[in-house]
Amino acid sequence: MCCRLPDLPIRLGTTACAYPSVMATAQDGTDSVPLRIATWNCGSALRRGLSVLDELAADVVVLQSVSAADLDAIDGSLFVGPAGKGLAAVPFNGWSFTPSPEDPELPGLLYCRVMSPVGTHVVDLAAIWALTGRDVPTYTEQFAAVLSFAATRESTMPLIIAGDLNASAQGPEIALHAANVETARQLGLVSSYHHVNAIAHGAEPTMTLRWWGRGGEECGYHCDFIFCSEELADSASAADVGEWATWVDSERSDHAPVVATFTI
Repeated sequence: MCCRLPDLPIRLGTTACAYPSVMATAQDGTDSVPLRIATWNCGSALRRGLSVLDELAADVVVLQSVSAADLDAIDGSLFVGPAGKGLAAVPFNGWSFTPSPEDPELPGLLYCRVMSPVGTHVVDLAAIWALTGRDVPTYTEQFAAVLSFAATRESTMPLIIAGDLNASAQGPEIALHAANVETARQLGLVSSYHHVNAIAHGAEPTMTLRWWGRGGEECGYHCDFIFCSEELADSASAADVGEWATWVDSERSDHAPVVATFTI
């Protein structure tokens, strides 16, 4: 967690993966699109093959600590950071990304428009990986900067902020993290996991990160989030943390993914 994401150009991949794309019909007769999004600090898991992403079965996957080379086989992926360990957003099922003219170009951030399989701009995505390093703000300062941008953006599309904040109600920077959560709430942004499951921040029964403390003490933090506009959270059919045994005990990564399914 010590590398810095410099301001590098967005990078596109080359080939496509796909899951079945599903269209649903809303009660008012208009077409609605289910959007399943996942965020996962994958460590070196993808070096053993991309099939692990099949288990997420997501339309959009935000990845942290991923190698650029691991994404060469996926068409339309966005990547920023050191080639060996960066931040990425990956589309599946006909979903895609286009640049946003409002991109604030903040450290550890990929900001783009998410396009539906029929080419409609349906949501804005802020993929984030909060990191420390020389001349880089603290974890909570980085999320605060994204929230400051969210407060001034001109887009009227719903916003999703997904990624590894490296901050949580379990620590460190507990009070500053709580202040960011409150700022997000005032902006109409909520954590989908907490909103859908009616769980208070700090009362999470499931952690997203295993951390080994001093003396080998095992610690757990809920530091990976999918924040979104509240009206989008209200449309969510599910928001969950991946099974610890599958994602962490298996030594794929020290993080479990967070996955949410919305109706756009």
